[in-house]
Order: sequence, then structure tokens, then C-alpha cells
Amino acid sequence: MGIKQIDKPIWLENDIIRNPQIDDDALIAYIGLRTILCNEIRQDYIAYDCIAYAISKQINNRKLISVIKKGINTLTKVSLITCLSESNIGKELQFDRLIFDSKSKHFTIVYQNEIYKILNSDISCNIAILRYFIITISTLNHSKQKGHITNNYSNVGNQSIQYRADMAGISKKTAIKYDKWLEDNQLLYIARSDKAVINSNGAIEKSFCNHYGRCADRQNIDTSLSLYENNWGANIGQKNLRDLHGLSKKSKSLIAKMTYILKGKEYSIDIYKQLITFYGNRIENEKTEIKYKKEKYDKGIIGENEYNDTKNKCIDSVTKYNQYISILQSKINPKPCKIDIDAYFKKHIGQ
Repeated sequence: MGIKQIDKPIWLENDIIRNPQIDDDALIAYIGLRTILCNEIRQDYIAYDCIAYAISKQINNRKLISVIKKGINTLTKVSLITCLSESNIGKELQFDRLIFDSKSKHFTIVYQNEIYKILNSDISCNIAILRYFIITISTLNHSKQKGHITNNYSNVGNQSIQYRADMAGISKKTAIKYDKWLEDNQLLYIARSDKAVINSNGAIEKSFCNHYGRCADRQNIDTSLSLYENNWGANIGQKNLRDLHGLSKKSKSLIAKMTYILKGKEYSIDIYKQLITFYGNRIENEKTEIKYKKEKYDKGIIGENEYNDTKNKCIDSVTKYNQYISILQSKINPKPCKIDIDAYFKKHIGQ
């Protein structure tokens, strides 16, 4: 009979794994040190290949050993560890700062088999995926808070993908790819909402973030999302809680009609009015997006280039939608409604 392998939990301090000074190499070194350290030991000689083996079960993985060497140097620079002496194959380290009290610090638990699965995968960006996975797991709620709609089920997260992407230092597009990979490899389960809150004009007022967690907690995750949606429906009225699939189909139909109008096809005045409302709502959505990006830019979360790229795309979209509205208004009223783009952004954005 073989010996049953225990899936060891690795306790990681949130202040460290979320620290932007801790790059991917440093995070790998930190995970490795936390894997092999004991709370009773505050100083020891650590061989690089021992750390690599602890997190991958691979021997003589030169690439991983190189990553760990660089990561330990970074941890030393940010004063999380102290190097007392060194050789070609390892260092004598003092690591008091890596030992923490779980009662006074916020922490995240990942499991050794999760780390093995990601680091031993064939995908080239496995270290970046591991970082994103740990960030995602760190956002899970681990305690039930009575009366709080999002905390009725433990081990469930509902932070936006943009929030998690920002914490991991990657783009939203990349985070979406990483989510899919983690799902495909059964490391993450994601419950996606197909509903949204619709205002009186038919525009999306609120969409629901995905609820996610480990696959073992699938039932809690599904129930948590359903409860969250139903709570909104109870507060605003179920008639304002719409299915996004139907909404998407209607949107595609209106966009197709606008394409035919530009080619010269005529429709009823009612269709023109529907399109004017549709593109007016799209302008409002663009305004919300640029405000959101500006807030993040002002807080230093995103850089000037990303903010300007979003702003320019928003201006292009508003210009195009304004042109559509002018065309549609001209078919109803000989005096088309126009929006002064410069004045519009000065009023709403302040720049």
C-alpha cells in the first residue's frame, strides 16, 4: 500500500503577496521559503535547489533555480529577509519578517498541489498565472457575516476581474485568459451572471460581478450568486432585472439596423427613436468608463498612457455615436441634435 500524500497548506501574508515591489521572481522565492520554513526556526542555510524542489517536486530545474536566486535578491533588497552568508548554491538567511501571527495579520492559504499543478504545466506564463491565482484566492471571503448579502457563504469571492487584474499587475484581457486556463485545469470555478439591472431608458445600470472560488466550493458559489441577484431583484423590482442574453440580441439587432441606415435603408420613426435612445445610452456608458479610468489614474493605480488610450477611444466612440444620432435626428427633425465633444468632456471629465 502506498503512502497517501498530504496536500500541505501554505500560509502567505496578504501584505506581501499584494505588494507591488514583490515581482514574480520574488513571489516564487517567498512561496518557496514559506513552504519549507518552520515557525521555530528564524535563521538557516537554504539551498536554491531545495526551494525549487519544495514548490515543484522537480530536481535540477535550472530555470526555476535562476528565478529563485533573483527572487531572494529582491526579498533582500526590500528587507523581508537578511543574507548572512552565501555560496554558489544557496544562502544563509535570517527570515524573522517572514514569520507572522495569523491572529493579527491577513493571510491567504494556497495548497502545495495547486502550486505543483501550475508550475509543472506546459504553459510558458505559469509563474504569472500562479501570481494571479494567489491574488484571486486572496480575495475569497472566508467567514460568514450574518445579514450581509455577499458574505452568506464562505470561500466565495465576487471582486471584479478588473480589480483582480490591477492587483496582479496585468491587463483585464490577460486576466480573462488566465481565468479560462484556471477553469480548464480545475483550479478555479466561476459562476457568471447573465442578468443586469436595467434603468427606465433600457440602459444597463448595474451588471453583476462573477462569483468564484475553488471547484470544491461550487455549490456555495452558485448559491451565493443567485442570492445576490435575487436580493437586487427584491430591492428594485424583478421587472428591472433583465436577462443579458436577450438584451444582447436586441443590441445586435439595433446595431444591424444602423448599418443598413448608413447604406440608405429607411425605417419607421419608432425605430429611429429606439436607435437614438440606444446610442444615447452608449454615450452615457462611455462617460462612466472614462470617469472610472480617471479615478484610477488620479489614485495612481493606472498610468498616464493607459488613461489617455481609454480617453481617446472614448472620444472616438462618442464622436461616432453623435454622428449616428445626428443622422437619425435628421430623419425625424430637420434640425439635428449635436454634441460639442470638447465641451462634453470638459463638463463631465474636467480635462
